[in-house]
Amino acid sequence: VTLQLADGSTVTLQKSGVLSLERLDRVADLPSRDVQLHLRRGRMETRAKPQADGSRFRIRTAVAVSAVCGTEFRTAVVPPLATTPPVQHGATTESLAGAVAVA
Repeated sequence: VTLQLADGSTVTLQKSGVLSLERLDRVADLPSRDVQLHLRRGRMETRAKPQADGSRFRIRTAVAVSAVCGTEFRTAVVPPLATTPPVQHGATTESLAGAVAVA
């Protein structure tokens, strides 16, 4: 499934993924936007348009937040792994173009 946001950014959710649209705000009379998505399960690819000053574009998972200003990247939630010690959950972010900050 591919979603196109009002600013032209696109988010493609892979099969069996679960995504919540937590915040899709625009500051009145300004080009600034505040976008927050929550990837709960699966993988997604984002093509974020360059953001205006004061804008935020974030993708959350259970363990990290990825934030961008205008780039292409992938985010995935890693299911629990049967390792020693066991890994409860995890997330990955992969930049395809530009830079992504992960916290």
